[in-house]
Amino acid sequence: MAKELMAHVPDLVLHASKKVKHLPMVQHLKEYLWFLDISGFTALCEEFNRRNLGVDAFTKTLNDYLGHIEDAVLKLDGDIVEFAGDAVLVVWQATEEVAKEAIVKAVKCARQIQKQCHNWKTDIGVLLGVKVALAYGPISVSFVGNNALQHFSTSGQAVADANNTEKLCEKGSIVLHSEAWKLCPEKKGYLLKS
Repeated sequence: MAKELMAHVPDLVLHASKKVKHLPMVQHLKEYLWFLDISGFTALCEEFNRRNLGVDAFTKTLNDYLGHIEDAVLKLDGDIVEFAGDAVLVVWQATEEVAKEAIVKAVKCARQIQKQCHNWKTDIGVLLGVKVALAYGPISVSFVGNNALQHFSTSGQAVADANNTEKLCEKGSIVLHSEAWKLCPEKKGYLLKS
């Protein structure tokens, strides 16, 4: 049972939990951070509500879409840190040994998701799409709680940069913050926002 539950916990949290001696604890990392926002989410909610279809049908439709995104992220070694409504926060480990490889994987993943999930027609006819913002830099993962219940949250410059960059995205776009842009070996087809 524990192994099955661990599959639903971000690697970032699993690795840090081995180091937790006292709570609260803050872990400082330097990572590639990817912020994906689903376009059409509000229209999907409104259409399900208008048709009085219920939360189970809505959940199935949304999980089907998010499942494709999750599969692409996991195949390219991304770590899904948070699902928040219509947004997904993903990190790629960016230690010096794997930094260049990590940004290539993050960008490749964004391209695959755009190709696979752009103008995705749902079972009720609403089109979904994604906007992807990629940032690089320091993040902090804060752990709070006690032995019975623990919670984590992410913050830091890379989180703020990804969030701000996503606000500049349009449906179907992949936008790199300036710090990620500097490190990206392939710049063709991407937008730089700072």
